[in-house]
Amino acid sequence: MSSYEFDPLRRAETTLAASLLPALRRIEAEGLSEDALAAVLQASVRLYAARAEAGERGRALPAAEPADGQGPLSATEILTLVSALLAEAEIETFELALWRQWNREHVTA
Repeated sequence: MSSYEFDPLRRAETTLAASLLPALRRIEAEGLSEDALAAVLQASVRLYAARAEAGERGRALPAAEPADGQGPLSATEILTLVSALLAEAEIETFELALWRQWNREHVTA
């Protein structure tokens, strides 16, 4: 047996990935409340931020074709979400630019 079979976190990731797509298809057909969507986004952002802060600078989006067959996210889809997140956090684009510059200097230093 591989070490993967004994790693509960890896098994949980596989289970999550396998169950997420059918769940999203059902939600797309039946609708999703604003609060539920916000909770999913919040959990995803927290997970990504925690990994980034821990030094795991992985991809925010999949490198391969998404399993949903819809192709990669468009620039419009990404900017729609980013704009909403910035507005929710009351962050202006100028502040974002400053943070990105500081982050680049901090990470490469």
